[in-house]
Amino acid sequence: MNEKKISKKLRELRLSSRNTQKDLANLFGVTPSVISMYENGERIPSPTIMKKYAMYFHKTVDEIFFN
Repeated sequence: MNEKKISKKLRELRLSSRNTQKDLANLFGVTPSVISMYENGERIPSPTIMKKYAMYFHKTVDEIFFN
């Protein structure tokens, strides 16, 4: 898992959907600072949050986190 690649992908997904970090935080049940940490490569989402990202963005967990 390449944290830098994942963080860039998460940020691009959010921006392309015109969501703020606060929007995603509310949807995923975390704080905006946690979303920021994901997007800055400081933290990797838990498997539960990975699934929420995948479902929200209509992608598979593999497409987002392992490719």
